[in-house]
Amino acid sequence: MIQNQLMDRLNQIQDEYKILLLKIEDSLTRNPDYVENILDSVLIFWKKHETLVDIFLNYQLKRYSAYLYTAADYLDIDGLEHYPFLAQGKIHIMDDPLAKMCDTTLRLSSHEKINTQAMIEHVSFLISDNIKLLELEERPIWLLPVRGNNRTEESSEINSLAEQLFLNLFMDIESIEAYKKTCCTIVDIKNHLRPESIDGILLFNEDVQEDTFEARMEGLISHSTKVPFLRYFCEVKDYNSVFLLSIIGYLIQAIDIFLLSEEYKVIPYIRSKSAFYYYSWLCYQHLENEISADKILFKHAIYCHLIYLAFDRSIVEKISLKQYLDIISTLDINIDLMEMMDLKDIKKVVDNNLATLYSKINEEAN
Repeated sequence: MIQNQLMDRLNQIQDEYKILLLKIEDSLTRNPDYVENILDSVLIFWKKHETLVDIFLNYQLKRYSAYLYTAADYLDIDGLEHYPFLAQGKIHIMDDPLAKMCDTTLRLSSHEKINTQAMIEHVSFLISDNIKLLELEERPIWLLPVRGNNRTEESSEINSLAEQLFLNLFMDIESIEAYKKTCCTIVDIKNHLRPESIDGILLFNEDVQEDTFEARMEGLISHSTKVPFLRYFCEVKDYNSVFLLSIIGYLIQAIDIFLLSEEYKVIPYIRSKSAFYYYSWLCYQHLENEISADKILFKHAIYCHLIYLAFDRSIVEKISLKQYLDIISTLDINIDLMEMMDLKDIKKVVDNNLATLYSKINEEAN
């Protein structure tokens, strides 16, 4: 009975959140200057419900039973990206990107460094995508602020660890202050990075690691002009900060996902190439140094990323979401990766499972 009450209350919270989003979407359309009040209202909403979310995460989820869509700015409902996410597991959670953005924005020490117009556009898009998610038939995905929920005490430790990992990329820089003073130009950054760091880091999703570092930095700068938190630094040509905030941001994200998945035993579903790259790097570091790391979580995270890359979304256009969910519920999908660590083996499982799924979809469509 208690379990049913919890799920009923969570469903109610999803309804309340949808009402709030519809309200602030209308307010943002009429008055874009309202954007900071919107950030406040979203944070206040989830602050009010953080205890219930925490109970759900800690006591409702069985080990390895839940999949968490995280490290993403949006779920792209129109692009059918929820279909590959729903292709495995029974419990699916979207780590609310709007709540994470609100938290990040309000934690910044100087709001004048945020491009307001870019932020308004991004917030508007996130609100719209969240509403579409909450309006899905059957409501198969919970929308919750997982990474930001009740984790304030850990954030300073995560930031410190990320800073140390960042400094480890360099040959002779021992503090962030020293980095800011020493690495004033792109050439400075390159000259102080370890050679293996230049080859090993990924600057953004489309980064080509075989290109020259200068060309890669140009790509990062171009990419960063579209990011509300980084556009200001691009405009004033503060490339020192663009590099610092980009890499530290990826590291904080990877550490956060690693710790969260280990704590709740939820499987991270990561679509972003850069986010998955740094999460994988962190997992490999732990495994190589024989530090505690859950191999099952890591293998399933690999499986999910490969599913995302391989999934043919045009196939699911033939059927409704309800039909798709019915197919998933009856399929005996094999995701037993216990004895596997080789990427090729996991890829074979992905290919076999997708072939089975596509066959069932075609049967249903015909």
